Amino acid sequence: MPHCRLFKIPFVENNPLCWGAGSKVATLSTNHDVGKTILTIQEVVDEITNKRQLRRLVVLPYDLQLKDVFQENIKYKFSKKTGDYPSLSATDIKVIALTFQLEKEKVGTDHLQTEPKVNRVVSFTKNNKDVAVPSGFAGFYLPKKLNVMKQLGLNVLSVNGRMIRQLRTFILRCYACFKTTSIMTKIFCPNCGNKTLKKVAVSLKEDGTQQIHINACRPLTARGKRFSLPTPKGGKHANNPILVEDQRIPQQRGTRLARQRNDPLAPDYIAGFSPFIMRDVNSRAAVLGIHGQETKHWMRTNPNQAKRKHSKKKK
Repeated sequence: MPHCRLFKIPFVENNPLCWGAGSKVATLSTNHDVGKTILTIQEVVDEITNKRQLRRLVVLPYDLQLKDVFQENIKYKFSKKTGDYPSLSATDIKVIALTFQLEKEKVGTDHLQTEPKVNRVVSFTKNNKDVAVPSGFAGFYLPKKLNVMKQLGLNVLSVNGRMIRQLRTFILRCYACFKTTSIMTKIFCPNCGNKTLKKVAVSLKEDGTQQIHINACRPLTARGKRFSLPTPKGGKHANNPILVEDQRIPQQRGTRLARQRNDPLAPDYIAGFSPFIMRDVNSRAAVLGIHGQETKHWMRTNPNQAKRKHSKKKK
């Protein structure tokens, strides 16, 4: 069941709330005191695909209004400075932008932060966890978005009562050469070039130096390191694993006939589906049966997972 995130903007009159992507519709439908007006974006509603949750969405005890986000209110660069940008989806960034937009319209931006603050003292709990992550839940969790909003200075309210205890700033640390980088979009280490970067929390000591906080209880994952690398292949349609940052990749351009089919200015262009449309059957890609890029095992989330075989068993 997808999880929901609820973010509050403290207004006096209507007490509107900004409903984030992944929120529990069951929790929202039973809680009558969250507010009179719930504001969200279209992308959040599109993520709800469960039939049971769609039926509950129709009978909510308050108004659910869709609002557009202006481009100037999308502060994705702020999440890059806090280190949460790789963990946020496009829908999450738009939800934060909507909260910032409503705060600017109703309250103002004088009390909001323009730069994230690095904590000087970081206190860790015994179990080193913020909240209990449900079993089977993939991807990022609630504290990523809350951390950005709290760093901005926005007031946040969680429906289920689970909140982050502290604000954190993250960087990437290489566990091969132990160098660090603040560019969170990096995949390969800028120093040694290996794909060994891991996100860690950082704080400032009293003398101004950085202190890195590493969770020693969490071992390094061996995902993708079970099998040997495949033999590199050349050619126009080569699909090799990306091993270095500056690796050369084929352009994977379409054939001349395929480009003409998508060109409205071509003399033989036929819009839509037609029995008279021309099909590419003579090019090298068509002869070899290449239709788009094949998903290799190193492109999957779990490269060690066995490929499902669709074969009929003999009875």
